[in-house]
Amino acid sequence: MRAVLASGTDVAGIGETVLTVALLVLVGIGAIPVMAGLAQFLVIPLHAVRNHYRETGPYLPNVAVVIPAWNEAAVLPLSIERLMGLDYPPDRLRVYVVDDASTDDTPAVLADCAERFPGRVVHLRREQGGQGKVHTLNHGLREILADDWMEALLIMDAGVVYEPASLRKMTRHLADPTVGAVTAYIREGSRDPKG
Repeated sequence: MRAVLASGTDVAGIGETVLTVALLVLVGIGAIPVMAGLAQFLVIPLHAVRNHYRETGPYLPNVAVVIPAWNEAAVLPLSIERLMGLDYPPDRLRVYVVDDASTDDTPAVLADCAERFPGRVVHLRREQGGQGKVHTLNHGLREILADDWMEALLIMDAGVVYEPASLRKMTRHLADPTVGAVTAYIREGSRDPKG
């Protein structure tokens, strides 16, 4: 039996209406991130019309590539080989592999890479590992920043393989002084990397 106020208003009906409105508000709030993502996706085509390419151009800063690695001996040779083969001036590219106390052949692989590419591949070993990727990256960044050589920084995972023009395409955006960071389109790469 429903309670009815003296004026004839149904109390249970008011409660249901308030609950319905509250739930609709929560659904609306939950939809905000979805709508924001959709809006960004729909704005992408405008980049072809309004972009900063007039302020960019060939720009080849000294790039330090930081690769945090733990037991990555299987993938590091290909990644480093591809980095060394980028269409980028060799004297402007250094690869710093921050070895998080690997227990596999990572140190031997890096010694071989450093020998093949002297001065361009640097092995930074952490004797105490297992503290996470952030500690590993920070260790590498401290070493790199101690030297005043770097003008741009690329952080990548050990298994990433870039196409030859990738770095040039990324650094050209840094010629625009209003750009502080650049990211690349990453495509799943389990297919033959030489293909």
